[in-house]
Amino acid sequence: MFTTERLQDLAIEGVLRVWPEATDRAAPSYTLPPDIARRVSVRWPRTYEWGPADVWGDQYRRALSRHVPVRVTDVPQRFKGNIVCHVAVDGRTYAVAFDYNDNPLVLDEESVRRNLVTFKAQYSSLGYGQPEVLPGGYVFGNELPYRMLPYLRWLRRTRSKLFDVYGRFGAKFGTNIRAPALKRLNEAQGFQFEGGLQMVGYSRYLREVARSLVVVDLPGNGPLCFRLVEYLAIGACVVAYPHHAAMPMPLVHGEHLLYVREDLSDLEEQCERCLADQNLRVRLGGQAADYFDRYLHRDQLGAYFIASVLDRIASCSPLTAR
Repeated sequence: MFTTERLQDLAIEGVLRVWPEATDRAAPSYTLPPDIARRVSVRWPRTYEWGPADVWGDQYRRALSRHVPVRVTDVPQRFKGNIVCHVAVDGRTYAVAFDYNDNPLVLDEESVRRNLVTFKAQYSSLGYGQPEVLPGGYVFGNELPYRMLPYLRWLRRTRSKLFDVYGRFGAKFGTNIRAPALKRLNEAQGFQFEGGLQMVGYSRYLREVARSLVVVDLPGNGPLCFRLVEYLAIGACVVAYPHHAAMPMPLVHGEHLLYVREDLSDLEEQCERCLADQNLRVRLGGQAADYFDRYLHRDQLGAYFIASVLDRIASCSPLTAR
């Protein structure tokens, strides 16, 4: 039985799913040749090695399709934790992998050997010493935030804030960090914390993020998660556990977000620092949104993927072509 709150969420989501996407775009961060759509095309797999991989795969496919023709067809999927597509460039075809494995320390070495480029979502901050393995960035879990983003940013700019410090987390992953962090946040004396393990509808969660002064990012099954990308996109003031995974461009402490110590000893202090300093909150939130627009929006990610493939082809022997 649906509650009034859930029915309201479904109504809002229904409208937003058919609402025209915002047409304004950030300046391109990656330069592609003007004839790229003629020179490059992609064959994308119809099914994935692991069914739930469509959470990442569909976002990667849409990112690529912003720039080049993408055809969904039968592409063999042999490597666990990887989505392999075929990229045709000037008449030659190359295999390219998207590694969505949550462990930064795990690489399928055979997949890396057989594919021109591997874009790893949870790219270890220590690197791999393999030029064919690149940071994959991170994506939304579905399309709804793109529909909601202009509204969410408007909410953040114009509406009063409902919560001091906010964060909602699942109970299945990252409990060794989430449990002590949530204990500290719930017991904090200097602010009110909203969230914990109590989940709400997705669109409500996004609206609550937009109306929170400070949001907290904690790792799940891997260092990076959809939550972080949502926070950045909305332009929230983020206090985060250190990410031991790298984006294509680094997230910088004090510029895009504030990191806490690994022992969580300054978690409350960093939240209180943001709550007490409106200029800091506004600056971090604005630069978080700018970071998303420049590097994680699917227009930018798609261009990054294609530019990286072209760069790799230019640096490799033609024997890498299939």
